[in-house]
Amino acid sequence: PLSDFIQTEPVSGVQATEKTEVWVAFDRTRFYVTFRAWESHPERMVVNQMRRDSNNIIQNENVAFLIDTFHDHRNSYAFIVTPMGARMDGQTTGDRQWNGDLNPIYDLRIGSFPGGWTVEIALPFKSLRYAPGHDRSWGFMARRVSRWKNEVAYTSRVPDGLAQQALQRASSAGTLVGLDT
Repeated sequence: PLSDFIQTEPVSGVQATEKTEVWVAFDRTRFYVTFRAWESHPERMVVNQMRRDSNNIIQNENVAFLIDTFHDHRNSYAFIVTPMGARMDGQTTGDRQWNGDLNPIYDLRIGSFPGGWTVEIALPFKSLRYAPGHDRSWGFMARRVSRWKNEVAYTSRVPDGLAQQALQRASSAGTLVGLDT
């Protein structure tokens, strides 16, 4: 799994205080992302929103990821999910212009375990635009927001001061290699 998330808030550049793991996989028809998020105090979690694409989702505990399917470091898709299963998705162009009108069809499952929660997403390739081919590279970055701590952490180091908006920055994403689409 990808782990060792790096805070951007409240203390930029230090390791996140809550453990998070994320896995990425694919088959012939779907792209899969799975999160496992530990919570040291689950009773403090802020989770009160269920409406799709509500701006209040980002005020809840959540995990998110972006994929830069053309690996141009400027344009991406983003997916945000809360422990209750609320979802927000959209596209970013030019490394900062958010368009929340995207509503792709994908399977989402939420679960819990003693001390945390899980998210599983199965995203059909046909819900995305990308350059097909063998051994493709995409940009990828995951984020965890622990709202009760006001902590925002990513799998990649992001520019200071961006906090949650760094999810719109494909230029900060790492690289996934070996995709066959």
